[in-house]
Amino acid sequence: MKKFSSLALALSVGLSVAGALAADTSYKACAGPPSKADQDAAKGLFAAGRTAYEEGDHPKAIQYWRDAFDRDCTASLLLVNLANAYEKSGNLDAAITSLDTYLKRSPTADDAPTIQKRLDNMRKQRAAMVAPTASAKATATAAPTAAPTATPTTAPTETPPGGDAKKPRIAPLVVAGAGGVVTLIGAVVYLGGKSKISDAEAGCGADRKSCSADAAEKGNSGRSQVTTGGILTVVGLAGVGGGVAWYLMSKPSDKAAVAPVVSPGFAGITAAGRF
Repeated sequence: MKKFSSLALALSVGLSVAGALAADTSYKACAGPPSKADQDAAKGLFAAGRTAYEEGDHPKAIQYWRDAFDRDCTASLLLVNLANAYEKSGNLDAAITSLDTYLKRSPTADDAPTIQKRLDNMRKQRAAMVAPTASAKATATAAPTAAPTATPTTAPTETPPGGDAKKPRIAPLVVAGAGGVVTLIGAVVYLGGKSKISDAEAGCGADRKSCSADAAEKGNSGRSQVTTGGILTVVGLAGVGGGVAWYLMSKPSDKAAVAPVVSPGFAGITAAGRF
């Protein structure tokens, strides 16, 4: 009985994921703002879809995001998330439908020109995939005995939906700044110690054999201060150098990675907004 239950559960999950890819990819008209309960449910579904996308489970991400969009149809940027997931899954037609619906519902969005270019590229790519297929079918009909030819396909392009390259982290600058402060303190302490030593030597005379107790104490204090100041200066300079090196090594790369975009009220992989 346990084996039968496990098999039924696996079959159910498999059919559910397959349905996310094979189901109607059109989107129903938006009836208006969602209720508070639907909005909360949409946020939870969005978060689950983001996790699935980051783990590379694009069909499951599609399933979650479709459910989230059904709950809150005002979150139009979810359509761009869905386009990314559909494209990663190889369903170019569904990706085209998602972007086309987004532009129809948000024609004045700031990213509309960028999305339009991406949509045009997808349509050209789809046409390039269909043309060889139609030609191969015509050849097969005219000469049934000919060996079938493979249909060339074009790998989906990875176009960032709207994120800038990552900026260098602020931590290296903080380290360098702290090192500069320590260096300045060390220099002040060092110079103060040198001044004490000079005063002590002046009070001891040329032969330095008639030093008073106060002069000797001041000289010893000055030497300790010079040592402390020197250590602080070296540590501070090391901090400055290390911070600068860290900053240079953490500069953003020229490569942009594909990640789901976000809608108002939703936090995505490339975050443009948060709950």
